[in-house]
Amino acid sequence: MSASLPTVRHLRHRYLLGLGLIAALVIAGQVLIQWSLSSPQRFAEVINDAGRQRMLSQRVGKAALLYAHHPDVNTRAKAHAVLYVALEEWERAHEQLRAGAVVTAFAPGDHAELVAAYDRLEASYRQTVMASRQLLAMPDTARAWPTPPALEALGRLLGGESVFLPQMHAIVERYEALAAADVRRLRLLESLLFATTLAALLGIGRVVFFPTERQVSTAIRRLEEAEAEASAANQAKSSFLATMSHEIRTPLTSIRGALGLLTGGLVDRSSEQAQTLLEVANRNTSRVINLINDILDHSKIEAGRVTIESVAFDLRATVTETLESLSLYGAERQVTLLCQLADDVPQFAVGDPTRYRQVLTNLLSNAIKFSPASGKVVTTIEMARLTEDQIMLRTTVTDYGIGIPADRLTTIFDAFSQADASTTREYGGTGLGLAISRRLVELMGGTLNVQSQEGQGSTFSFTALLEHEASRIGRVPESPARAAIAPLDAAGHHRAPR
Repeated sequence: MSASLPTVRHLRHRYLLGLGLIAALVIAGQVLIQWSLSSPQRFAEVINDAGRQRMLSQRVGKAALLYAHHPDVNTRAKAHAVLYVALEEWERAHEQLRAGAVVTAFAPGDHAELVAAYDRLEASYRQTVMASRQLLAMPDTARAWPTPPALEALGRLLGGESVFLPQMHAIVERYEALAAADVRRLRLLESLLFATTLAALLGIGRVVFFPTERQVSTAIRRLEEAEAEASAANQAKSSFLATMSHEIRTPLTSIRGALGLLTGGLVDRSSEQAQTLLEVANRNTSRVINLINDILDHSKIEAGRVTIESVAFDLRATVTETLESLSLYGAERQVTLLCQLADDVPQFAVGDPTRYRQVLTNLLSNAIKFSPASGKVVTTIEMARLTEDQIMLRTTVTDYGIGIPADRLTTIFDAFSQADASTTREYGGTGLGLAISRRLVELMGGTLNVQSQEGQGSTFSFTALLEHEASRIGRVPESPARAAIAPLDAAGHHRAPR
């Protein structure tokens, strides 16, 4: 307990320091917000007044033209009134800007620049105002209007305006540029404040909250993992025991029943019925042995005690013998076994024939088991890759049975997994065969894949990395048993065995 007190005290100090820093940043943010709200208002006043002055100068010019040249007396009178009002407003706006009531809102350097710009347009402004005054003072003589003095005053007015407007436009643009620069400065300050706040929050999180959160998360994760492991272990144990109980009890019951009939004297031991009972007992005994072998193989693989041999063996004979060993099982289920052995597959290779035969047997057994009566299972052996020293052999087993649902294709290679519970009830099996096969294929340097469509069949394909046995390449001698398995040609038709 005493060892943890300094850590808690340090975390408390860091927490208080972080709160103080956040409070300071919040205050700075409020100040910046108030400044950002007032600054655009000042710039808006400046730009509006400058733009209004430019607009009033244009109104003066238009009213003067209408007053000097319109033929209607009443229209000229209205233009005279408009000219008078516009001129008064223009002079007031100009004097306000000249007096510095608005331009002083800018920085001293910018203020001096704007005052100099106003000094440059003062002459054109005075010329326009004086010409406007003279034009307003001239009487409107209906018979001789416009008089030469009126035209001369109008010319001076328009000439002054033509110089004033570009200069005033330049001032307005300068106002807008200064406003944009100020907005950029405000945005930069906001970005800096945001970055500082974010950095402060990250720092506080790193030194205060993250350590605490990590400790809590680690404790919760360990509890969840322990709970999940315990649940998974219990579920796997229950599933395993239920499956094994069914798979072992069923054949043992059949064996006991058959032997009971034979030993109880209920069946003549020399009769055909007795032979059938012996076959039933033998078949179920093989089933129990295979089950125990699967469990032992799975246990060895999980424990990492399975090794792959590297011995020279007759590859073609191994394939043929595997098919022949399952021909009786296929005949019992009325399933035809077909084989297509590519011509470039060598007769001899170096690898583990026992594990290769085991994988092929598992796949063929499943294919026969899930095929309908009068169906067929096609085995294809071909070269996937050939190098100077190695052979990548591809073996494909295709059936046309019940197929596998698409949502179960990713789980069928898991231990104790089948397509669904009804598969186990109808066809039997522990769900270990494909799990063992995949691990053995991986140990042989290959991969095991499946393609299936429910109701149309499945294709299992695996590769195995073998080595050349260059000294003993040749053909397998013919044998009557081998000739019973008819290979397929490229078109899928049966051709005479070699």
